[in-house]
Amino acid sequence: MAVISSIRVNRSNLLRGIEYIYSYQKKKGAPSIGVWDFHNGLYLALATYRKNGILPTYWQELVDILWDWQAIRGVRGITKEYIFEEGKKRMDKLIKYYQKIYISSNKQYSLENVKWNDVVDLFTTSQDIKGVASPVFASKFCHFLLPHLYPIIDNTLVKGTWNTYHQYWEACKKGWLECREKETLIKILKDEIPGDVCPEFPWCTKIVELCTYTG
Repeated sequence: MAVISSIRVNRSNLLRGIEYIYSYQKKKGAPSIGVWDFHNGLYLALATYRKNGILPTYWQELVDILWDWQAIRGVRGITKEYIFEEGKKRMDKLIKYYQKIYISSNKQYSLENVKWNDVVDLFTTSQDIKGVASPVFASKFCHFLLPHLYPIIDNTLVKGTWNTYHQYWEACKKGWLECREKETLIKILKDEIPGDVCPEFPWCTKIVELCTYTG
């Protein structure tokens, strides 16, 4: 049986992850050092959506973002239109599970103080939208809804031996809880982001994610 990867959230892995993502961006011809904002602009937009009721008001915008993030492509017959309609079919459930976590008072939880049982229903309902075993789509979609609670798993960037998103999620939580230099790591990443940082920037999940970019 394969050993499940652990995630070491520390200064060296974060710096390595930042360097790795800069290199990855540069190879794609995308913004890199000094310009790349680690999706800060997106988090600003998503924070506005949440205040105005992210579901179902901004469902089309979320589908467009998922397309841009290549969370929809890769399976024949699955288009933006397909995802839009499948999401609409499940909108009542999505809203129910979303509101169960994110209260109308805009209380924002953290990966530190929730359990998998608190977040699994929203994840599995999201996964049903695309209807594939891969957790990539659901992890990205849930991250857009609640960035502080759902670390993104990406087959290209994230390196590890997790068989399920649940295993990855638990490894992310454990890695962050065991980190003894959180404020230092937040400052390191903040210094890399040009301009003003979104007040709701998901430091925990973004830092943990970057600490897996060691391939």
